[in-house]
Amino acid sequence: MSFKEYKCPRCGRVHAAISLADAEDVVSENGDISPFLQCFGCGAPSTDFVPAGADDELSYSSVAVVVVPDALH
Repeated sequence: MSFKEYKCPRCGRVHAAISLADAEDVVSENGDISPFLQCFGCGAPSTDFVPAGADDELSYSSVAVVVVPDALH
């Protein structure tokens, strides 16, 4: 599966963007979607994320996914 990669502008951590629907499917049991709306590392809101550049790396050993508005359009 291929993900669009987005970077937290505060701490630089790279995340894989997922749709809001996919995030809602993951949390269907407890309904807490907030972890998918912020940086896994520092808690910055995903609305501030920017596309990751060529020099940024996503660690596939611990993929952090996040909902980035309009990332999948």
